[in-house]
Amino acid sequence: MDGFIDKDCDRSNPIKHTRSRRRAARACMPCRARKVRCDVSEKWPCGNCTWDHRDCVVLGRRTRRFALPSLAARSQLTTSRTVKSEPKPVSEACEPLESPARTSVSTAHSSPQRELFDIEPRIQLQAFIKPLPTQIEPRDVAYLISMGALSLPGVESQNALLRAYFEFTYPYMPILDISDFLGALTGQNGSLGHVSLFLFQAILFSGAAHVQLDCLKAAGFATREQAREELFRRVRLLYDLNYESDPFVLVQGLLLMSLRYDDQDDHRKTWHWIDVAFSQAFMCQLHRDSEHRLFSVRARKLRRRVWWSCFIRDQLTSVEMKRLPRIRDGEYDVPTLDDDDFEFEDVHPEFATLWRATCPYIGDEPRQKDMATLFIAKASLCHILAEYSFICHSINSYATTGILSDQLIESHSSNNNSGNDRLSSLKHKLEAWNEALPDCCRYRLRKKINVPENTGIEWNAMVLQVMYRSLVLSIER
Repeated sequence: MDGFIDKDCDRSNPIKHTRSRRRAARACMPCRARKVRCDVSEKWPCGNCTWDHRDCVVLGRRTRRFALPSLAARSQLTTSRTVKSEPKPVSEACEPLESPARTSVSTAHSSPQRELFDIEPRIQLQAFIKPLPTQIEPRDVAYLISMGALSLPGVESQNALLRAYFEFTYPYMPILDISDFLGALTGQNGSLGHVSLFLFQAILFSGAAHVQLDCLKAAGFATREQAREELFRRVRLLYDLNYESDPFVLVQGLLLMSLRYDDQDDHRKTWHWIDVAFSQAFMCQLHRDSEHRLFSVRARKLRRRVWWSCFIRDQLTSVEMKRLPRIRDGEYDVPTLDDDDFEFEDVHPEFATLWRATCPYIGDEPRQKDMATLFIAKASLCHILAEYSFICHSINSYATTGILSDQLIESHSSNNNSGNDRLSSLKHKLEAWNEALPDCCRYRLRKKINVPENTGIEWNAMVLQVMYRSLVLSIER
């Protein structure tokens, strides 16, 4: 058979010894990732990349076999999205995105092998983005460049996506320190801190679900689905190549990645990203309030908000996918949130003036309190939801398989009607929760057609009411 040589074969027959396939001398980054044979040593681009319409990126050997090209030729190999590092305002710091297609490392076609094999990939990120991690290998950097994972949309698109994120997604999951985040974006030169590229790409992805379609089309995307697919792909590539090493930042970014529902072919669906986020959260000890005392007051507030965002996301996704929640009572000791855990008052006045148009909550104290009240009410409702999920799955699993966990044996053996009694108790808890609900958490139909300024608050209030009514209907069934 081809590829196998029998030791007892006739050594006088040279044909049997020449049919074994030699390993390719070189392979481009896409072929190396797919583990397929590459013919880039014979031609560029290789046959696989030509057939699949991919960007054929090849890294040089550590021992150079050719002479280095001139500086002019080297400059042609930098990515088209490289941005100058001098401090500039946000409007000048990022170049516009020509199209949602994947970016590539520019190459001179006159001598493809000489230039592609010898020149290391180079990328210069925006000054407010953290520098490239030292653990990333050059070939991985070249691959990220070719796939557009290190690229950012133009400034107008960034501002629109950021506003959509703060308006709709942030009240749903307040996982950012706004003062640090806006400060880094305002400083532009890194003097006021840096933002993780992985987290920033995840924020842009989450904002694409709510931004106006005209803004996405201006960035080169034909549809919202195309924009979300491209932006999510960039975040996923950064995660797959271990671009981000901070587990806390990974929790933040993975929670935002779990908001993707579009791709039914990807085996890593919403539950996968949530599960990985929880693993990182437990690694960071976010579930232990005693560990929070090792941090500053401001950091403790953020850690509590991130933990409760994990808890809420876990409960909602568990109900949606009909699975037991990953987080259960007794596994954490983080106290319930209150208004003091939201740090809008810490935003510097200078930042508030510059970024009020991007983050509508800055400088608006009533809106800030409404947002905090909504999130606290949602966490309280998810406590009831967690109890419902536990009862529902324990009853269903016992009825269908007869298998009970150790925690459920006693409750089922004591009284067959205990499940119904507990559901009735949950119904009373829901009624009490709804009666104590503040006015800002009650969604009311608008009589006017024009969109009010607090669209994000109303949208999240509507989501809260949908959660409540869905739980009531589930208990009644």
